[in-house]
Amino acid sequence: MEYATVDVVLNDNATLIAGKFLSPIGYFQQNLHPSWINKLPSVPPGFGHDGAAPATELGLQLRGGFSLAQGRLWTYAVYVGNGPELEAEEGELAAVESEGFARDAEDGKVWGGRVSLIPVANLEIGLSGAAGEAAITSADESEVDGDPARDYDAYGVDVSWKWGKQLDFRAEYVRQSVDAEPASLVPDKAEWRAWYVQAAYAWPETKWELVTRYGQFRAPDEEMELDQAAFGVNYWLSANAVAKAAFELNDAAAASPEDGNRWLLQIAYGF
Repeated sequence: MEYATVDVVLNDNATLIAGKFLSPIGYFQQNLHPSWINKLPSVPPGFGHDGAAPATELGLQLRGGFSLAQGRLWTYAVYVGNGPELEAEEGELAAVESEGFARDAEDGKVWGGRVSLIPVANLEIGLSGAAGEAAITSADESEVDGDPARDYDAYGVDVSWKWGKQLDFRAEYVRQSVDAEPASLVPDKAEWRAWYVQAAYAWPETKWELVTRYGQFRAPDEEMELDQAAFGVNYWLSANAVAKAAFELNDAAAASPEDGNRWLLQIAYGF
C-alpha cells in the first residue's frame, strides 16, 4: 500500500495527518507522481524508489496554508516519522530506502517539512528539508541488525510556473545524504541527488499536449546513475483520463538496466 492516512481538519489553515503518507520533501512525490497527474509515463531520474527523493513516511504530519497581503499565499507541511533505512552492497552504501517503514531501526526519528510561497498567481517556489538518523538494515541482500545510526539529512528546492492554460513549467532539485560512521559495516558517507526540468504545452482548443523533460540522478553506486531526456505527446480523453506516448533517451552505466532508449505507452485514469 502506497499510503493510508487518517486526516483531521483542525481549522481552515491546518490539517493533521496520521499514518503512511507521501513524503512532503520536494514537490513531485507528494503532488505529481500519480499516473493521471504525471505528464509523462515515467518518473524523473532519482524520483522513484531508492532514489534521491524520499518516497513515503510513517508518522504524523501537519499541513496547511495562509493568505498574505496583496493576494500572496504560503503553504507549509511539517512531519515526524520513522525515517529511511540504508542498503549496502559489496562494501558500499548502495541505496537509501524510504518506504514508510513501520519499524524504527535506529531508535530515532526524522523531522522535516516543506514551505512554499505563491507570490503571484500561477507561480510557486518551495523549500524543503529533513534531519535525523538512519542505519544500515540490509547488506548484500541479507538483513542487518544493530548497525550504528548515523546522521541523515535531506533538502530540496522546487519552482513551478503556469502561463494561462497552455504552458506548464517546473524544475526541482533534491538531495539525501548520510554522514560517515566509523563503527558501521560501511563507514563512508554517501549522498544521492537528482534534478529535472520539465515543460508542457497544451495545444489551444484541442485535447493534445506536448511534454519534454530532462533530468539527472547521481548516487554512490554508479550503476544507479542516469541522465535522461524524455519527449511525450498526451491526448486528454477527459479531465481525469489521459493517453500518453513518450520516448526516452537514457544514458547510464553499461551494466545498468536503465542504459537504453525506450518507447512508453500509457493510459491513466484518476478517481
